Amino acid sequence: MKGISLFASAGIAELYLKELGINIVVANELLEKRAECHKFLHPDTDVVVGDIRNKDIKDKIIQYIKN
Repeated sequence: MKGISLFASAGIAELYLKELGINIVVANELLEKRAECHKFLHPDTDVVVGDIRNKDIKDKIIQYIKN
């Protein structure tokens, strides 16, 4: 199963989701340092850094989902 992670932080919760067979394909995090940790823990997940209320960020997330 595939999923997305909004307000992902460092991606700790996604470690458990992976064990359950849920593949997070895109994650969003506001803070760069947390996003970098997420990228380290989940190299196969695309991470979009920025405020989801920003139209460009939201559109980027949607584009990843469509692909």
